[in-house]
Amino acid sequence: MKKIILSIAIISSFISCSSKKESPKDIQEINVEEHHENEEHSDNEVELTPEQIKLAHIEIGKTKKQLIKDELAVAGEIQVPPQSKATVYAPIEAFVEKASLLPGEKVKKGQIIATLKHPKFIDVQQQYLQAIIKLNTEKANYTRKKSLYEQDIVSQKNFQTAESTYLTAKNIVESYASQLSLIGFSPKQIQTKGIQNFLYVIAPITGYITQNNMNRGKFVASNELMYEIIDDEHIHVELQVFAKDLGKVKKGSPIIFKARGIDKEYQGEVELIGTKIKEDTKTADIHGHFEDPSRIIKPGMFVEAKILSGGSLGYTLPEAALIEQDGEYFIFTPETNTHFKRLKIEKGVSQNGNIEIKAIEGDNFDIAIVTNGAYYLKGALLQNSGEMGGHHH
Repeated sequence: MKKIILSIAIISSFISCSSKKESPKDIQEINVEEHHENEEHSDNEVELTPEQIKLAHIEIGKTKKQLIKDELAVAGEIQVPPQSKATVYAPIEAFVEKASLLPGEKVKKGQIIATLKHPKFIDVQQQYLQAIIKLNTEKANYTRKKSLYEQDIVSQKNFQTAESTYLTAKNIVESYASQLSLIGFSPKQIQTKGIQNFLYVIAPITGYITQNNMNRGKFVASNELMYEIIDDEHIHVELQVFAKDLGKVKKGSPIIFKARGIDKEYQGEVELIGTKIKEDTKTADIHGHFEDPSRIIKPGMFVEAKILSGGSLGYTLPEAALIEQDGEYFIFTPETNTHFKRLKIEKGVSQNGNIEIKAIEGDNFDIAIVTNGAYYLKGALLQNSGEMGGHHH
């Protein structure tokens, strides 16, 4: 009987000691740990009010399975075809009387883009007019001698001399006329209106002034560069592809590129594939066409591009569905109509406004996903965690 009482006493003592060890302080520490566990869980979740849902324009969708093409990274430049670029040189040494066009201004084919003057202009025109007078005299003499020769009044030698002199005078006039035309004068206008004091330089194509080396009073030498005009109506992208990669490129292959300094992605397609491999770079030129209605892209801009080919099926989401934080990428999935959970994902390539999703937290691609308003949810999540000026409790 005594042994039984002793056992009960020992058990009571053990229970009593255990109760003393679990002090209010110990219980508080346990609750703190549980609180931190719940807080860590809530760092990936956010609750919005119906008003906030409306303000954020939240839209829900799902991943789509579509063809993700292989990408070939290349570089290149925006160019224009040869017929869309004109370099205007001074046709003859002269002084600039007028040249008011600035780079960026549009000109039309046939428009006067500069006015030149020089005493030599008068000299060559005067020589031309004197040659015409002499030609008319020799022509009249030739006609008269021809008539007399046909009547056996003058000898054949006299007739041939008159004919030779006439043809020589004719050639001299034609020579002066050609020179004047090359310079930019109209021989017919000089005959009808007389000597022209100024030479008007005409735009050879319609386009935009990209270079102007002119100013009033400047002396320009013969063949000195005056203007450069580019018609950007038919600009294209010229890409360099290594010889080993040419087999991946086909006519019609999609092209995605960005011009340096412009935060906009453009799309086009391969039009021509060069057949000559450059010795120094071991690359071939790939000619691609694209549309730029806003005319932001300019010739001479360098581009970084991707040529798409082949590919395989993969899961994609709109770019607006993804958020980035500390170098990692996430999406949101709705738990309820107002409660959202953040999931980590591994993203792949970006094509046509969609991003490939290679992996997703939970490995379930068939879930509802926030496709619009994700950045609002990210902001709300950061604010709740104290990373946007709030306090972390």
